[in-house]
Amino acid sequence: MTRAWFYWKLKWEWIYSAVRDRWRWFDIATVATVPLLALFALASRQLAFSRNLAFSAIVLWICFVILPWTVFGSAYADMRLAPYMLALIPLAIRFREETHIPTARALAVVGLALVVIRIAGTTWSLGLAARDQEAKLEALNHVPEGAAVVSLVGRECRRVWELPRDSHLPGMIIARREGFSNDQWQIDGTNLMKVIYYDAGVFREDPSQMVFPEWCAGRRKQKRLWTVNKALKAIPRDKFDYLWMVDVPAYNPELTRGMTPVWQGRGSMLYRL
Repeated sequence: MTRAWFYWKLKWEWIYSAVRDRWRWFDIATVATVPLLALFALASRQLAFSRNLAFSAIVLWICFVILPWTVFGSAYADMRLAPYMLALIPLAIRFREETHIPTARALAVVGLALVVIRIAGTTWSLGLAARDQEAKLEALNHVPEGAAVVSLVGRECRRVWELPRDSHLPGMIIARREGFSNDQWQIDGTNLMKVIYYDAGVFREDPSQMVFPEWCAGRRKQKRLWTVNKALKAIPRDKFDYLWMVDVPAYNPELTRGMTPVWQGRGSMLYRL
């Protein structure tokens, strides 16, 4: 499956969100330093661009424009180039002739400051995410080895800046409990995994674990959206041992009738089926 050619709005979004993490202003400000440095290099009498690196950057930009959003079933094919083609721009900056020490010193201070600030911010962000995920993963202490678990992970209907870090958190069921998790899929030519639990039905497909609020279904062009209530109704209870819900939106509690609550934590709920 190859689709979504020349999706300009999405391509532009991937450019300004090339280092997207948690705080919009912080991430966009980081990317904004690249065109500022490029303009400074163009205006400076001491600076120029390396032909080899500038040519490499141009080639990546051309590939970014030509590539579709999805190639052979793998999404975000063009987006993955964005950070590298942006990084090549400051890397291509060099001095025309002799090194101008005051300019070199100023660029070194700016570069070092940017690296320190960015690493500090990313470290803080990852620390927040780690604590949140560790709290959710306590649910696995109540899941026996080899269990078949159907997982539902909540997604926002609107676009949000913060990265959805828990979309594949249930994959830890495979890593730590050697069980089945419906958040990992078999895609021909993409990965070396094979799904052998055929009784999972629709929960063998991509992306069956991601569920949206019910009000999203009423939106235009989203009539067939996989909502949390639809997912709960579709679960074959005799084929799964547990249901793990992570940050799910509001749902009809009647759909969990007959399930046995095993554990509940911050944004995480585990049922025995």
